[in-house]
Amino acid sequence: MTKTYLLSLGGNVGNVLDTFESAGQKLKEFAKVTVASSPCQSPALMPEDAPSEWDSIYWNSTVEIITDIDPCELLRRIKLLEQEFGRDNRQRWSPRPLDIDIIDVKFSSNVGGKFKSDSELKIPHPSARQRPFVLGPTAWIRPNWRFSDEADKHVIDYERMHRFRQPALMGIINITPDSFSDGGKHFQQSTAIASAESMRLSAAQYVDLGAESTGPDAKSISPEEEWNRLFPVVEELCKKWKGYLFRPRVSIDTRNFSTAEKVIELGVDTINDVSGLADPRMLQLAAHTEAEFIAMHSLTIPTSRKTVIADNKNPIPEMSDWMKQLIARWDDQGLARDRLILDPGIGFGKKSNQSWQLMAKIRELPWENHRLLVGHSRKSFLSTITQKDFQDRDIETVGVSLTLADFGVDILRVHDVGVHIRAFHAKLALGNYA
Repeated sequence: MTKTYLLSLGGNVGNVLDTFESAGQKLKEFAKVTVASSPCQSPALMPEDAPSEWDSIYWNSTVEIITDIDPCELLRRIKLLEQEFGRDNRQRWSPRPLDIDIIDVKFSSNVGGKFKSDSELKIPHPSARQRPFVLGPTAWIRPNWRFSDEADKHVIDYERMHRFRQPALMGIINITPDSFSDGGKHFQQSTAIASAESMRLSAAQYVDLGAESTGPDAKSISPEEEWNRLFPVVEELCKKWKGYLFRPRVSIDTRNFSTAEKVIELGVDTINDVSGLADPRMLQLAAHTEAEFIAMHSLTIPTSRKTVIADNKNPIPEMSDWMKQLIARWDDQGLARDRLILDPGIGFGKKSNQSWQLMAKIRELPWENHRLLVGHSRKSFLSTITQKDFQDRDIETVGVSLTLADFGVDILRVHDVGVHIRAFHAKLALGNYA
């Protein structure tokens, strides 16, 4: 009987990313590896009497595999695999190069298709629903997974409820000469690739490549010019990362159908459409591919300070109506809901106070059955609290990010991934002592 497993990989000794990649290849010897999350980092769980040298950052990822192997036999093979990579039977929570746990299993048949836990193996894993470093990577790849003993809630429901959580981080790479905070920084292919690689090594979950500035009063470019900017970077990055299981998803920020179609052929994972799938062909493309689609609310592209939601309008009902209509269009195509990510479009057609209001009341919006992305990094609404130049607004951005995480937002689109990871390390460390 075919079984689908979720496995949690962890480690904090040696080059953990290389270890994960090697372990993933070993898993392929007896299972089909269908998807793996980009790793996240978290402070190590520490017993009170642990020596200080144990206190090193832990890397975590979730892998889905399909195999005919029974759970007890899989556990045996996993233990052998851990030993092969240098794991010994030292004290609990001591540093280790590789730790693999079975999170859950689903059987292809309901007849006899439920594992009976015993003293050696309990499925679902008893701690899975309490650990943000398990829930996060799992929700990033299988948000709508239900634990095998669960009738109602999905993995993402548990993940959003956790007090000490880190949303997925999407790093911004603008291949433009005129973006509002970093125009020209990544305009050369080599610098764009280097930044993407830095984000991979920092444990970003997405890298978002865009070639058209959509900031206030920016000049539109043709789809041909956008493609000429994107192609060399996207082609090189997809080739470079093709062999990696544990990598960020590659996202392309485009509103052009022709560009979206071409980058998907190159191997891109996600289309980030700032026009909110206004072109009906985008939905047709979604129906014929497995890519994720991000749909952002906007009134004009590029955004204009003159075209905004009216002052006398509450942006919450306006946004709710847009989301409901978009979800209905998506559902009419029969598309899986976990492939559509919603973005309220902070700063796009909203005045500063409306952007603040949308984020403060974001839990009132109808996004429960979909993931939600917020792109607030360094934007002009922050001018109400700081006069810093756009490129110097990462501290303010992080402050908003930490609150959005508390509100259950699933993905944060940011310029500085590294400073966000540092901030969330501190937050997660508190969780270890809560």
